Amino acid sequence: MKFSAIVVTDTNGAIGLGGQLIHPISKDLKHFKEITSGHTVVLGRKTLDTFPGKRPLKNRRNLILTHNTNFSAEGAEIFHNMEEAIKACEDDGEVFIIGGASVYQQFEPLLERIYLTRIFTEFQNADTFFKVDGVTTKTESENWKQIDASEIFTDPTGFAYQFLVFEKSK
Repeated sequence: MKFSAIVVTDTNGAIGLGGQLIHPISKDLKHFKEITSGHTVVLGRKTLDTFPGKRPLKNRRNLILTHNTNFSAEGAEIFHNMEEAIKACEDDGEVFIIGGASVYQQFEPLLERIYLTRIFTEFQNADTFFKVDGVTTKTESENWKQIDASEIFTDPTGFAYQFLVFEKSK
């Protein structure tokens, strides 16, 4: 089992505003689907609420973390702490942490890879952030090494973005 995060941020690590993605990009959503399909994804209940119909993602094993002991979601496995979720996926290959901010934060020490879509702007009104030194912050880090970078694309609204992959330094 290997834990990877997949996330889209601005240049300051912003990921959301009001419970929604900071700036959805169609090509990024396709990229996300391509990378995570066939794998296990771990997410929080609030992130599930942002999905179409508030339903788990198709073609993936969905592990939902929530403190709400009465919560259920058809097509998903519900866990009330990180340790239970980790144990449940110990025989899985690459496991993707897909949000939200508190789930990313809980799993950060276990992450071995980060698939980052960086939007080359800073959204001033963001209220949710993904911060990992050397990956989404402006600080240098010996902990993470960039191993891949796509060309730079421009979305229909004019924002430039790029797909990046980072691995934890050994």
